Amino acid sequence: MPTYAPSSGSNSPMRGIVGLAVALLFSANTVAVPVPDEAPLRVGLSDSFGIEFAWKAITKEAGILVEAEEISHARRRRMFIEGYILIDCCMTPEWRDTPEENAVQLFTDVFYRSEEVYILRSGTDLRIKEPADLRALRVAVIRGFTYENAEYFGSVVPSKNINSLFTLVERGRAHVAIVSKVDFLHHMAQRSRALEVGGVESVVDMRIRVHKSRAELIPRLNAAIAKLKRAGTLIEMIETPQK
Repeated sequence: MPTYAPSSGSNSPMRGIVGLAVALLFSANTVAVPVPDEAPLRVGLSDSFGIEFAWKAITKEAGILVEAEEISHARRRRMFIEGYILIDCCMTPEWRDTPEENAVQLFTDVFYRSEEVYILRSGTDLRIKEPADLRALRVAVIRGFTYENAEYFGSVVPSKNINSLFTLVERGRAHVAIVSKVDFLHHMAQRSRALEVGGVESVVDMRIRVHKSRAELIPRLNAAIAKLKRAGTLIEMIETPQK
C-alpha cells in the first residue's frame, strides 16, 4: 500500500490536514491478511506414491506453493542442511539424525503411521523373524536413506530408487529390501513383480521436515494435517493404490 504524506515542496496546513485525513481513513479500513510466499519453496520429489499424494494435499491445504524436482536422496539431504531445500517429505526423525541435520531441522505433527516391511522374492523359503536374521543376508538399500536396523545388515546392495530396489530383489542380487507397505502395494498396482511381503520390520510415525529458517510454516502445516485427518482423507489417499 502506498504511503500518503504532505508534499515536501509545500508547507500548506491544508495539505497537512488532508494528508492526515487520508492516512487515518486508510488506517481505519486496513485489514491484516496473510502474505503468501513470494515464490514456491523448493522441495524434493518423493518416489513414494501414497505419501506423495498426502504431501501434496497437506501443502495445498496449508497454502504453501512448492516447486518439486527429482533429486537423489543423498543430495537432497545435503541441500536441506545447506538451506536450498526448506521443507522435505516425508520421514521420521530417526531417519534424519546426523548432527548437521539436527542443527537445522524441525518436524510437524505425525500425519501417518507407516508399516515398514521386508520385501522378498516370490516363492522364497526365507523368513525374517527379527533384525538379527539380516546378518547373513544381502540387503538392497536406496542411497541416501538411513535404515533403523542397518547395524544388522550382512552386506549392502545400493540402488538409486525404489524401482531399482525391487529389481535387485526380484533378480536375486539381494535377498531382501525394506520399504513401507503402502509403497509396495502402490508399486505392485502399477507393475506386477515376483515379490512378496515377508513381515513387518518396524512401524514409524511419518512427519514433514521443515528447515529452522522457516519455522513459521510449522503451525500452517500442522493445521492442514489436523484438518485432513479430521476429514478422514489422508489415510484413504495414502493407502488406495493408483493404477
